[in-house]
Amino acid sequence: MGFDETTQRWSVKVDANNNLDFADEMTLYPERMAINDPYRYKKAISVQYEVYQQGRIRPMKIPMVLKMYGSQLLYNFPQYAAVFIKQGSKDYNLLVSSGFTRPDFEVSNLIDPSTSLIAQKVAPKDEIVIDDIIKIDGVSYKNKGVDVYNNWLELEPVSSLERPYSLQVGYPFRPFLAKAFASGQLIDLDQYRGQYVYVDFWAPWCKGCVTDIPALKKVYQNVDKKKVVFIGVVKDSPERLANFLAKQPLAWPQIISDSTNNLIESYHIGGLPTSILIDPKGIIIGRNLRPHELSLALNK
Repeated sequence: MGFDETTQRWSVKVDANNNLDFADEMTLYPERMAINDPYRYKKAISVQYEVYQQGRIRPMKIPMVLKMYGSQLLYNFPQYAAVFIKQGSKDYNLLVSSGFTRPDFEVSNLIDPSTSLIAQKVAPKDEIVIDDIIKIDGVSYKNKGVDVYNNWLELEPVSSLERPYSLQVGYPFRPFLAKAFASGQLIDLDQYRGQYVYVDFWAPWCKGCVTDIPALKKVYQNVDKKKVVFIGVVKDSPERLANFLAKQPLAWPQIISDSTNNLIESYHIGGLPTSILIDPKGIIIGRNLRPHELSLALNK
């Protein structure tokens, strides 16, 4: 990637045929992406790659879209997989998304086309992420992701007697015990039973996360602190978080997701920001709420 002085545009080459040689590739000039991008990807290039499945190396192709956002090069793989399931005499199908940021499906978010408006953009809150529950023919299953080697989707049956933890609205949120970043005190989520708890998974390097902070501060200022608790779970180093908080202090406790607690990984957080609103009984009543939506939910 470089800036072409002749055309005054950013240019890039992609080893689309995967032969480790850029000499036979065309120079591409990615179009600029607007803030309200229409998500119409008409100029995808075809990229070849290989995958090891069932003891064989298989050649594959995937569409790739390149766009410029300022001086940043953004890439995307606009593809999804379809899963066909036979349950008794009925046929069901699900769609699998990898977040469109990688060629494989190790990140396996499901979409049920029978309950989603597939003609429109699907909101992240409507995706069934790893360990979320999906019902097929009245039976509940946990999404355990795609087995890339065997190229199949793994669904784990859930007992009707079990009340599984999930990040979905209507399910209990699995409590955690972790140290607060600034004070070092243990935060036990169970101690907040009887209160509303807003858990915000974020990072200082996440533009969307940082953009929402001023509005979140206003929401926090206006809530009854005896009834509502805010907790941040941060994906970053202690040094970078400390530098961020020195410039933009937050009144609620922050927990770093590290190799000890693995909070981001254990909750299978696939993108930031991700937020969860928990009611006084420990049940999720909101997911990925924007600040104004959070304010409305807390003032009902």
